Amino acid sequence: MKMESLAVKDTFFSRLVNQVEFLILVNTGEVKQALNKGYEIINFAKKYQHDDVELAEFKGIFGEFLYNIDKNEQAVDYIREGRVSYWLKCRSNGLELIPVDINQNSNVQLNADRKKVTEDVLQQFATSAASQAAAKGGAKPDPKKVAPPAKGGAQPTSVEDLP
Repeated sequence: MKMESLAVKDTFFSRLVNQVEFLILVNTGEVKQALNKGYEIINFAKKYQHDDVELAEFKGIFGEFLYNIDKNEQAVDYIREGRVSYWLKCRSNGLELIPVDINQNSNVQLNADRKKVTEDVLQQFATSAASQAAAKGGAKPDPKKVAPPAKGGAQPTSVEDLP
């Protein structure tokens, strides 16, 4: 395949084949050859001015590979290049991305009014579900394992009823 793609001067497909070879080398544990192949792919892409999503993904993979070997600063640069390529591709397709720091030190809540579920509520739900199964002809619940009803009277009967 590689020779055929080179024969017709399809540099994109040739690079993709090299990327698969890189992944095989990494998977088989041949670190030195994988490093050489990775740098070869990056240089090949620069030479032929490739700027596609697959290259951005490869830069991320190669950067992670480099970082796992020796915490190399160049690894961070490759990861950053890959992310910037993705970002630019999204923007060129009309997608606006807003950077958000998901590691903020704030208390993130999807629904601020939602009450915290306690063990008592969960136990009541389990008891109610067992009682419903018994009423429909299923196995009867063991009275020793059934919790008493809630003080308010009614028990939750479905997941939606839980606070």
